[in-house]
Amino acid sequence: MIRVSRHLRDAVARLLAVALGVGILAASSLYWCRFDANIPTFWPANALPLAILLARRPSGWRPVAAVIAAAMAGNILACLVTDAGLARTILLPVANAAEIAAACAAAWAGFGPRPRIRRLDGLARVLISIGLIGPAVGGSLIAAEAALAADDPMAGLVWFMAHALGNILFTTAGLVLLNRTATPLLPRRARLRATLALALSLALSVLTFHQSSLPPLFIMPLVFAALAIIAGLEFTCVAIALIALSALFRTAMGHGPIAAIEPSHIGARILLLQAFLAASFIAAIPIALLFERHTRIIARLRDQKAAIVSRAARFQGLAEIAADTIVVTLVDGTILYASPAAQRLIGVTGDALAGRSAFDLVAPEDLAAIRAAMASLGGDTTEVTAELRLRHHSTAAPVWTEIKTRIGARRADQSVELVSVVRDISARRAAEERRDADLLRLDRLANTDSLTGLANRRRFTAHLESEWRRAYREGIDIALILIDVDLFKPYNDLYGHPMGDRALQQIAAIVEASALRAADLACRIGGEEFAVILPLTFQSGARAVAERIRDGIRDIHLIHEKSPSGVLSVSIGIDCIRPDQEAGAQSLIDRADKALYRAKQRRGSIVIAT
Repeated sequence: MIRVSRHLRDAVARLLAVALGVGILAASSLYWCRFDANIPTFWPANALPLAILLARRPSGWRPVAAVIAAAMAGNILACLVTDAGLARTILLPVANAAEIAAACAAAWAGFGPRPRIRRLDGLARVLISIGLIGPAVGGSLIAAEAALAADDPMAGLVWFMAHALGNILFTTAGLVLLNRTATPLLPRRARLRATLALALSLALSVLTFHQSSLPPLFIMPLVFAALAIIAGLEFTCVAIALIALSALFRTAMGHGPIAAIEPSHIGARILLLQAFLAASFIAAIPIALLFERHTRIIARLRDQKAAIVSRAARFQGLAEIAADTIVVTLVDGTILYASPAAQRLIGVTGDALAGRSAFDLVAPEDLAAIRAAMASLGGDTTEVTAELRLRHHSTAAPVWTEIKTRIGARRADQSVELVSVVRDISARRAAEERRDADLLRLDRLANTDSLTGLANRRRFTAHLESEWRRAYREGIDIALILIDVDLFKPYNDLYGHPMGDRALQQIAAIVEASALRAADLACRIGGEEFAVILPLTFQSGARAVAERIRDGIRDIHLIHEKSPSGVLSVSIGIDCIRPDQEAGAQSLIDRADKALYRAKQRRGSIVIAT
């Protein structure tokens, strides 16, 4: 309830202010700026409600009606103060209300809820609405009454022009002052210059209309044009309105340069002055708009230039301190720009790189990869990433880099720029190589017998399963040789474990040397047990390998006093099979193990599973 009362109180206060302002302006026109039969030469009273209603269209008809009612109250007050007579007291508020309503309706129909008076088309619509349509509806009634009351047709024309001129000058000035959202404030220096131009134009107008010779009057259009160029729209509108008040007042009193013009009828002189002021306004305002637009364009271009310079300086600073090297090239590889980080990367300054081909810096073995990556740019592919080696200028050592390239701007000659960010990844690559070496070393440790260097039991099982599946898929034979050192425990007990380890290492070397192909795998699968996996091998080939192993161990003549032969020997079991769907790799091991068992019955022999 408190909010509603406060809102209503504020609305009433604003309407009273409108009524008082309209009353003061109307009374001033009726009292001072008039000639015979209280005919005003200038009527700015309707400009106040018009500026309020047109600055922003109210929502609903009630606010519009309230403002028009306040304007009618102000007109009635002015008629009562100036003793305008009963007929005019009744007709004047009604005619002015009709004029305001007609002008607003025409304006809203033309440009919507808010006029764009800083554009020539918007200004023209406003001037037609308030300077022609509104006065044609309401001002014509008052003009007809004035012509009948003064028995002078000139009085009606003066009254009509007073309404049109008042609306044009004061409504436009009010709109530019009220509509601050569309009116950017001038800088301090520009406002000072505009204020000085306004003061000078007012002084010249006072001097012009306080003398009675005609030639100085022709200086005024030049004054208005200069003011429009220097001061802008707001100051020009205010200045012309003030000059019009001074000129019309002096002319209505029978003074000024217009008094020297024929005919001698004061109404005709005032009509000429009204036409002169209207023409000056209509000529000066477009000039002000054009120069304002020119000033805004220049200011916008200046701001854009400053922003571009600032952005370029910021990017230049970022490029100079960035650890990564930024390179701008053409599609053919010609370097247009390289950041200072290039000297840290490859030992060449960015200025020295300009004009060179980026492909000359790439290691030869990576040229094909980078050319293919660059060729893939375009269409949906806007960025490519490649790892390659660049050649250092002074050491010629390769520098591992990661290069991310994007399509940049299109130049005036329609060539396309490519922007690349080059990062030194030498440390990362070195770490990856160390990691790979460690993984390889761990893999070897996990799959290699530490004493003999052959593949261990874990590697034997995995490799046999893999080769078995391959043999089954391809329908080929696979052979397995199992080797056992005869009477090795007595050898260890007699000669000691160090001698036993050296003997195992010599036997392992012979077993490994007998597996001639890359696909063959020699393994140590137990203390004194060895195995050889022979993919794509028949019985004859497996027996040949077994004989090389047996004979090679016999030839090294490792003395074994407890062996019947006097030297260390081996027993060998062989199986060769073409895998089928039902059998597994274990079946191959089992058959070879049985053959080995039979071979151990006659130490130093070779037995093939049957």
